[in-house]
Amino acid sequence: MRIHGLKREPDAPERWRDVPGYEGLYQVSSNGRVRRWYARSRKWHTVKIVTGRGYGQKNCVVNLYKDGQRTQSTVLRLVALAFCPERMQGDAVAVHRNGLHSDNSLRNLVIMTKRESGAIRPICRRRAVVKVDRDGQPIDIYPTIAAACRASGLAKKTIYRHCNREPTLPLPWGISYRWADDT
Repeated sequence: MRIHGLKREPDAPERWRDVPGYEGLYQVSSNGRVRRWYARSRKWHTVKIVTGRGYGQKNCVVNLYKDGQRTQSTVLRLVALAFCPERMQGDAVAVHRNGLHSDNSLRNLVIMTKRESGAIRPICRRRAVVKVDRDGQPIDIYPTIAAACRASGLAKKTIYRHCNREPTLPLPWGISYRWADDT
């Protein structure tokens, strides 16, 4: 069978593995399905996968229960932990290869670091703040707005407005605040 000019690979048989930390209770398949063992009926039942929000996109998540405690996890992470545990060490994350968040199969799994996936921004968003007098001469410098707030007792929003030169009430003694990279 050909789809859009590409040769379609035959589907691999579905394989099941225990979810780490939930051995004997939950299993995850290579196709991205999750099932739970019910001792009373002695049968496996498929767990409902819900759509949750994470990182600004819709991800498929499941609720796992053990000893009365509920844990919510993405299905793709469970597949990665069950089938590639040695690669899920440190800051490794599982990412969808084709970008389709409903496809949690093993063949759609890519494992990379958080920095490679874009989950961590390499550029720090904090900006230094400079306290200046009436003449524009620097009095003090603070690494963040929060540090300037602690030192002055002013609200963050007040300092932020002064840094962005938005219309606001003048501060006593003629002082003001500016971004360090603007001076």
